Amino acid sequence: LKKKKNRMSCFWTSILHACRKHKLIENNSNIDQVCRKVMEMNTITDKVLFNGKKMHKKLLEENFEAVKNYDATGIRSGHLTSSCEPFFCLLAQLTNSTIVFNFNGHEMKFDGGSSNIIRFRSNRSHIWFAG
Repeated sequence: LKKKKNRMSCFWTSILHACRKHKLIENNSNIDQVCRKVMEMNTITDKVLFNGKKMHKKLLEENFEAVKNYDATGIRSGHLTSSCEPFFCLLAQLTNSTIVFNFNGHEMKFDGGSSNIIRFRSNRSHIWFAG
C-alpha cells in the first residue's frame, strides 16, 4: 500500500492542531475530519472583530459562503489563505478566542471575545500553528 502524501496540507494541519487544543475535535481526528467538522459548524461570525473593527455585513456573508462552498476534496492541494481568512473568523467565534495570524511579520487579529489566544504564522508558501 502506498502511503498518502500530505502535499500542501499545512493550512488544515494547522487548523487541526488548533481544534485539538480547544477540544473541538477528538485527538485522533485527521485533516479531512476537521475540515468537515468546521464546515458543519459554519455560522455568520458577527461576534468577531477583525483588527479591532466590526466586519461589514457583506464581508460576513461572503465569509459564510466561502466556508459553505469550500471544496473539501482539495485540502491536500493547498489553500489560498486570505488576510481576512473566513476559517480564522469562524474558528475565533467557535472557540471564543483571539486568532493572531502573523504573515511575514504583518499581524492580523480575529477577536472572538476572550483573552485566549490561538497563534498561526506563515510565510509566502507555508503556514503553521504557533500555539
